[in-house]
Amino acid sequence: MGKDKKRPNRNPQSHVLDKQTFMYYDNVAKVINGELEFDSDASKASCLNAVLKSISEEGLKVSQDKTVSVIVERVLEFANHQQLRAILNNFSQDWELGCCDRSASYVLQSLLLCVNKYLGDEEADGPGDETKSCGTLVIEFSDFLKSKIAFFMQHFAASHVIRVLFEVLAGCQVSENIVRSKASLQKELKKIKLQRPPLRYLEKLHELFSCIINLPKLADHVHNNLSNPILQTIVLCLGSLDSAVSVDLFRQLLSNAEIFPAAPENGLSENLKHEIGSRLVEQLLMTAPEKIYKKIWRKHFKGRLVDIAKDPVANFVLQKLIIHARNDEQLEEMLTELSSELESILELNHFGVVVALTESSIRHKATQPGLIKSLRVAFHCDDPPERQCKLIPLLMTLTTYEVFYRMNDPDKTNESSHSDGSDSESSEEKIDEGILAPKVTSVNYHGSLMIQNLLRFSNNRPIISSVFELKPVELKDVCCDSCGSYIIEAFLNTAKEKSLGMLYNKLKGFYFDLACNKCGSRTFDALWKCATLEQKCTIAKELAKHESRLKGNRFGKFIYHKCSIGHLKQRPDNWKQNLENMEKALRKHKLPDSENEKTKKKQKVMHN
Repeated sequence: MGKDKKRPNRNPQSHVLDKQTFMYYDNVAKVINGELEFDSDASKASCLNAVLKSISEEGLKVSQDKTVSVIVERVLEFANHQQLRAILNNFSQDWELGCCDRSASYVLQSLLLCVNKYLGDEEADGPGDETKSCGTLVIEFSDFLKSKIAFFMQHFAASHVIRVLFEVLAGCQVSENIVRSKASLQKELKKIKLQRPPLRYLEKLHELFSCIINLPKLADHVHNNLSNPILQTIVLCLGSLDSAVSVDLFRQLLSNAEIFPAAPENGLSENLKHEIGSRLVEQLLMTAPEKIYKKIWRKHFKGRLVDIAKDPVANFVLQKLIIHARNDEQLEEMLTELSSELESILELNHFGVVVALTESSIRHKATQPGLIKSLRVAFHCDDPPERQCKLIPLLMTLTTYEVFYRMNDPDKTNESSHSDGSDSESSEEKIDEGILAPKVTSVNYHGSLMIQNLLRFSNNRPIISSVFELKPVELKDVCCDSCGSYIIEAFLNTAKEKSLGMLYNKLKGFYFDLACNKCGSRTFDALWKCATLEQKCTIAKELAKHESRLKGNRFGKFIYHKCSIGHLKQRPDNWKQNLENMEKALRKHKLPDSENEKTKKKQKVMHN
């Protein structure tokens, strides 16, 4: 006990390369990095061709070394069709070793991705050439995997190779769309633009899918952290192919994998609550054709949304269900079922469910008024009507009206009565008698997302009027907050000219504070970009009063140069003229498109 045992060698065939071979590939790395100079590009190309020839003879062997495998992957980027084919042929000598070796499997994945663009080229090398074509080798590899597919699906290295093969045969890269753990999301994925191969490769892909979907114990793979991403890749590829065969395989997967087994009484099905299994359910909801989505919603979710929303794992599945609602009617039914329990869902810190409702309502406009009312009820600011304008401060802090305004805290009331004379002015700021009016000083991340979505509603006047309930100091603090700055950007992109003018007026006297703050300077950039000529003049004059401090601040110095404050102080008239010229130039840059549209319309009228 105490000390961990040594991990057994997963690959008994792996070995350490001799020093001479290792030094050779170390020099190859220097060639790629440009550390070694060549007389000409031709001599460098000749050197790389010699390296590729060497890899075509001993690629599988050297790829088993952790360091050399990375170098081989980089060299593959310089390979042409014939060289890739020769290297793939070398790997075909032992497909299993190529799949199951920790280092060689990465090289095989890169090799398959590079080969994709040549699958449409069925050209043979002519009689007497023993090297098989890339297409023949890929199909041969597919047949090999099919023979031991259940084993390879749960292998730490081979499972990744299978996923890459699916992408190559489908002609689409879907790795970045797979629902994974946070640790896995941090890893950078190699992005290569894949081409759709000829029909015979798609038929081979469907064969592989069918082989996996008809495995005897497919349900066990749903909960496995290695084979679950393979099933997700199948779902994503089927969604991209969009054919009758794909829809049929989709239905078979739902049935054979027992995605929605019979739920126990007063409980949820196991896959919804399982940390790994729920990822496949999320993927199905995001990718399923409309008819299948509708069936899943009606049969497995409707009437159970509140229980799902309160589960620590299943609520993430619910978020995907809501975001991918296909029509207004479905989202209205979801909102009706959840609206009475929004407060209890928020108390559990399952904020993502409410964020999903606001996001989905942007597309489904019929639900927007009902959702705003439900949010007011949840935050206790719907009744009396005077409270309705307080929604935004409550969303920013994710607290109810009573909590935010300390209506149930007798200690705060006592503190206000015993405060000294210096606090007498602030104590006069009250909402009701004996209740202090607190200020928003920071913004909650999920609250920020909700407000950004609400601002994008077709009728966002109630939201905009609620934003203006914030005092100027609060607006300044929101602008300087890492989450609040995004709210101001969303406001600038959605509000009308009159509301924008009110925002700029409210922030008067605080532009210097914004310019000298890390997040505030970012908000300042957005404000400057959207400001009119008159507003820019007002802002610049305010900044000019603090020229030396602005210039010496690590954030403010960029604003100082952006707004040309030095030029304004020395030659104000010339500064304004330059600003006017810049505005005219920007307008002219946008005019040609509109003018072209007008001329096109005139031509159509004349033609008719």
